[in-house]
Amino acid sequence: MSCACDYSILLRLVHIHLGKAAGTSLRTTLSNALGPDSCCKPFRQMRLTAEDARYYDSFQVISGHLSRADQLKWFGDRRVITVMREPIDRALSYVHFVRSQPEEAKKISTDSRRATATMLEVIEKSHQNLHNTMVRQLGGHTLDEQVDFQVLLENAKRTLREALWVGRQDAMPDGLRRLAALLGRDLEMVRVNVTPSRPRIEDEDPRIVDQLIALNEFDLQLWRWWAAAAA
Repeated sequence: MSCACDYSILLRLVHIHLGKAAGTSLRTTLSNALGPDSCCKPFRQMRLTAEDARYYDSFQVISGHLSRADQLKWFGDRRVITVMREPIDRALSYVHFVRSQPEEAKKISTDSRRATATMLEVIEKSHQNLHNTMVRQLGGHTLDEQVDFQVLLENAKRTLREALWVGRQDAMPDGLRRLAALLGRDLEMVRVNVTPSRPRIEDEDPRIVDQLIALNEFDLQLWRWWAAAAA
């Protein structure tokens, strides 16, 4: 496959990994294609220091739960890639993923009322991962507490417009073909860190869904805007 772009783009990527949006799979796919030392190890949401930035800047691909504010501050010369996911589906996937971990799973009995209670507990404890997370991460910094969501929404739209590539979690094969053409590399999708099977949204407890909708008003606006623009 021939590369139609400047090869230097390939060497200077930032993958803004939105939680439960095929980010681990994408990082593994890129690492397999570019070499085992091409991508940094995944990292959690945090505020990068100058020392952190020097370390991560040594990799071809910086891939982690990086916020746009830190990307602009420390890696403004790199091109951004990311993957979007329908916000309520993303949030439900996150809740079920947390509940599937051993420390949470052992708390859940076969009593459906207890299972619902644990989901509500996860939502309460995981606010920064479930409250307009995409807008906050793509439009500012996930760890900021006092924010103007309307400003973050417009910033997030700008991030997506300026990104080299934006994939869609439920259409990754097509997205990877586009990314492969941009990078001039064959990319074979590897699925990693997939949430165990869970109910369809229609079968979830309405209280859970309603709470997540209320928490993700601006993520839903961003998703609808982006999906329409990308169509």
